[in-house]
Amino acid sequence: MINPVLVDEEGCQTGLEGCLSLPEVTGKVTRPEKVKVEFMDMDGQMQVLEGEGMLARAICHEIDHLNGILFTDRVEEDDEEYEEYEEYEEEIEEMVILEEVEE
Repeated sequence: MINPVLVDEEGCQTGLEGCLSLPEVTGKVTRPEKVKVEFMDMDGQMQVLEGEGMLARAICHEIDHLNGILFTDRVEEDDEEYEEYEEYEEEIEEMVILEEVEE
């Protein structure tokens, strides 16, 4: 999928989501139940893909990555498990700051 664009969505589903970018971190995220995406394939041809359920969730998750958004930016505020991530995120930010100083 090259330059995917979400052109239609229907319904909603809420469930736990995770990411290989943040191992062992999960959070409750709401995504569309069905999506329609237009994209260019490897041959330069425009294609359309429709997905529902888990495929719709995965498509939205990956398009978010292309737009600089992590699933953690979409986690529901009432997710108690996610609160543990916020502490982890602060530690990561401190490590990044330390690395920048050392350069």
